Amino acid sequence: MTQILQVARLSQQSQILQKMNAKLRDRPRIYADFNKWGEDGTSRYLILTCKGTFDDLARLKIKISEGLEMTFYADDSDEAGNNDEIEADGYAHFDESANQWVGIIDWNAIRHSSDRDKPR
Repeated sequence: MTQILQVARLSQQSQILQKMNAKLRDRPRIYADFNKWGEDGTSRYLILTCKGTFDDLARLKIKISEGLEMTFYADDSDEAGNNDEIEADGYAHFDESANQWVGIIDWNAIRHSSDRDKPR
């Protein structure tokens, strides 16, 4: 009986992870330069003023808005030199003091795109 319950729990956890990953995949992927960031004393954020950002928004026909959830990505490669973008989930926020859009992300949750579907 214990093994059956463990298998059932693992199956349920797997289904939950699949649903979460599907939701993340539904977010628009928007380019952001992870080397172009700012901070306000309490947090750091991506500055969304790159040509690649504007190109992705136009290509996807997205008008950026407060709180819009996105996956931000930038070019990177793996140890063998193969393309493996870095990415992080976050949302848009308009920084009124700088008069620009920024991306709020969890800097500890930056990952490679190849790691997106791997369990943590």
